[in-house]
Amino acid sequence: MAATNEPDGTIQGGRRKLRPLIITMGGQRQSHLESMFAHPTMSAHFESPVFSPGVPQRSIRSARGLLQVANSAGLLPQHEWEALSTTGEDLYHQNPLTYLDCLTGSGRSSKPCDDPVVPVLPGREGSQRDKKLHYSIELWWKSKSISRERSVLACFLAHLIAMKRLVEEDFDFVLEDNVRVPVGEETCEAEQERKAYCECAERIWATLDASTKLSAASSIATTNAEDSNKQCHLRYYGWLGSKANLEWIFTTHAKRMRDRADYDDSDGVIFPYPTVDEFRADNPVPTQRECKDNDNGGEEVDGEGAAEEENSKGSGTPIWGAYAYWISREGYEALLSDLRNDVGGILWRGKSMPAYVVKPI
Repeated sequence: MAATNEPDGTIQGGRRKLRPLIITMGGQRQSHLESMFAHPTMSAHFESPVFSPGVPQRSIRSARGLLQVANSAGLLPQHEWEALSTTGEDLYHQNPLTYLDCLTGSGRSSKPCDDPVVPVLPGREGSQRDKKLHYSIELWWKSKSISRERSVLACFLAHLIAMKRLVEEDFDFVLEDNVRVPVGEETCEAEQERKAYCECAERIWATLDASTKLSAASSIATTNAEDSNKQCHLRYYGWLGSKANLEWIFTTHAKRMRDRADYDDSDGVIFPYPTVDEFRADNPVPTQRECKDNDNGGEEVDGEGAAEEENSKGSGTPIWGAYAYWISREGYEALLSDLRNDVGGILWRGKSMPAYVVKPI
């Protein structure tokens, strides 16, 4: 693909420049990214980056700070935020400890109130006690003791804020500020000339084109009315995972998808996110100790052998830690709806756990 820019801002060959939205706390990382995208090879394929502010973990240590950021992320019910931003502010300046009393009017904001000043929205998920609490109070109450997990919550909220801007302003992807890319040129022998080439831009376009073709193929091939309009709502451009899971992704899932990939005519491999059934079929991770057949019959796997057995297989979420991605408006609204309906989708605690932990986004 030639990198010559057309007067309308597109790249010769019909492609427009991609629009990045980068989550950053500023400083040296932001300066590095500005320089990186200003490189001639990058600027030929990308517009100048726009930056979405990160969330310092210290800013969410107090109830007021946390709920201000949570509202910016679109989590809080509107009527709760109206009370917090008016009456709550007056109470805060009189006594910070009474900030949440604007919702309950009781002076005991961490406990359910029979007659709250601001009504509790019905229909939320969670325990019976949780359902009686305001969303804002439940979120603050569960996050008070997360300690080292607070940085994870801050990152979680920063991504929600960036997603909101992504869908509202039609950016092409969200990027974290710790990403760097190689830039350079390659010779296009077919045209006998030097053309600027950017591998990351090519991969983004390949993924975008493949997901579009896959959606079209799915809508044509299926006869089920519920599946007749499958669309791609999330594209992962860069992601992490455990060693075992990544080995499965590249050695099994990607190759299997490649054999089926009429929608992918790129030189790389573009594949759909693995379904639960696909992942479990290839990775029968034991939920309890398994018995293995050997020369002496069935023998329980125990101790180090059990750990090695489990570590050699994939488990948990196939991939996680997406640091470059795109989400559709429909996907974003579905995610936000789930989170608004259940604080447990953000913070959870097992029966024997001393404190809540954050579910990374």
